[in-house]
Amino acid sequence: MPLRISFAGGFFAPASKEIVIMKIATVVFDVGKVLFEWDLRYLFAKLIPDKGELEFFVTHVVTPEWHFQHDAGRALDDMVAERIAEFPELCGVEQELQNRSINSQVADDFGLMMREYAKRAAAVGAGFDMNPSPGNIKDGLITDAIKSAGAAKKAGSSPIVDSLGYGKYVTKSGLNLVCTPGNDVLATTGMAGAGATIQLFTTGLGTPTGNPICPMVKLSTNTRLAEKLPEIIDIDCGPIISGDKSVEEIGEEVLNYIIKLASGEINTKAMDLGQDDFMFWRRGVKL
Repeated sequence: MPLRISFAGGFFAPASKEIVIMKIATVVFDVGKVLFEWDLRYLFAKLIPDKGELEFFVTHVVTPEWHFQHDAGRALDDMVAERIAEFPELCGVEQELQNRSINSQVADDFGLMMREYAKRAAAVGAGFDMNPSPGNIKDGLITDAIKSAGAAKKAGSSPIVDSLGYGKYVTKSGLNLVCTPGNDVLATTGMAGAGATIQLFTTGLGTPTGNPICPMVKLSTNTRLAEKLPEIIDIDCGPIISGDKSVEEIGEEVLNYIIKLASGEINTKAMDLGQDDFMFWRRGVKL
């Protein structure tokens, strides 16, 4: 549906008029991940080419008092809610993540959830050391510690703002830890339940996993996989390993892909395949 903005006339609008906006595009001015400038005219100039109408629009309809005006100078990482899940994969890097927590409460909550999870697993004769799959081991992740070190890096170096149990909705901007099993479908369902609208799914051997609630973007960690299973891989991150591209360059590709996906311009491979996997984590231990 197009967005219709009507002006009824009066002191500021001498004649009744209606502007029909068929598509809205947002522009963010970003230098070093810091929002340093925001001029509403840049946002709507292409949609409202008439300078008089544009000036009226940004002065009396979408005014600088809108909340995003107050985001100037804030780091973009702090303006959005990010999530990392699969707690069994974080075994061994608890202290590193706790040290990155914004306060002791967040750190303690994460530590408690990890201990309780490990305790429940031990009670049924299992443990986090059983998490690496045969595929993980085949490709060199022979211990849970090695796998955990990589898992912790997937979230970058941002401060951790909250630690949440399965099914809890994220309410804070920044990096959130969401307790889910390592199982693909249970984890992605938990992330969707936590409010994720797009999920980035890294894979080394390939998985068709999708989600009916939010799009699943598949990132291959090696080019061989992307060439072998192009029908399920959205973005090839293999050039990082080969040295052909930097992490920043691939990151830019991922960001541009996300923008197009969120704008409805493209579908993920899982969406095109109708791969809608959905399953809640019920009672019992899952690793």
